Amino acid sequence: MEEPVSNTEPVMEPVERGENPIETPKAKQGGAGWKVATLVFAILAVLGCSAAGYLYFTQPKKAETQTIDEIDIDSLKAKLDLRDDEVFKVKASGLTKDNKYFYVVENTYIEDMDGAWSYALWFREAVKGSEWKELSTFGDTVRDPLCSEMTEEQLNFINNYSYLNDEIGSKMVYCADYDTGALLSELTDALGGILPSYDQFGQTKDKKYFYVIFKEKPFAGIIDADVEEALKEEDEESLDLAKSYKEITLWVRKNADGAKWKKFYEFTVPKTDISCIDMNSEVWEFLDTYSYIDEDIKAHTEDCQLDY
Repeated sequence: MEEPVSNTEPVMEPVERGENPIETPKAKQGGAGWKVATLVFAILAVLGCSAAGYLYFTQPKKAETQTIDEIDIDSLKAKLDLRDDEVFKVKASGLTKDNKYFYVVENTYIEDMDGAWSYALWFREAVKGSEWKELSTFGDTVRDPLCSEMTEEQLNFINNYSYLNDEIGSKMVYCADYDTGALLSELTDALGGILPSYDQFGQTKDKKYFYVIFKEKPFAGIIDADVEEALKEEDEESLDLAKSYKEITLWVRKNADGAKWKKFYEFTVPKTDISCIDMNSEVWEFLDTYSYIDEDIKAHTEDCQLDY
């Protein structure tokens, strides 16, 4: 026979003092509880859908990316508000590799008028409604675009898209830490109003100095084909010496307000007698620290072993 089923509640086992056994209460049968729960869940579901719909319809729509066919150069011409006698030409244009920006290099000028011209690079986001913004303009004056004068967007464009210089065929996507034109103007004054053609202009890696290097080949203009042929037959060594002869002059300026250009060092190549002992401590320290700026300077001063 089967054991009779008992309807008696199970007896709780005795517990040790300090324990607090918790018995889960049984759910009540029937009543309105399940109806309330159902209604609450229904309300939450409706509110959730409404909230999602609200966010969908109120979120700003993502801007539509444009293709190169929609570069819209006419809007750039309109922005420039050109004079009737100004000529507008597009020298280069395109879309960045990440499809984020259009760019245009334009040349505006007035015919038969010296100095009335400029090259400018413009860019705009490749989305409808975006505005053209100028990155840099180059005219007939020597002045680099300065990083300190640029907006954050312009600097980001330069950092991300400097490769465009290769596509454009000219260095236009860049900025400088210093004003080359102003520095060369100061040097021109120091030279008495005439600035010869220079071989190097730059700044030391630690940004403490600016420097200009002039290299003149005085015999280059007098060695024509006949002279070269004659020297080859009579004294080829003298010919090689004349061809390699250079007079090198180094001018230096500290990177500080009010600093002046100084003629630091002069020598000839091939090497003449090295008079390193005649250098003052400032010149020697500069040449010892920054000889990397030029191979001729490095070769000429490498035999100087002085403590300054």
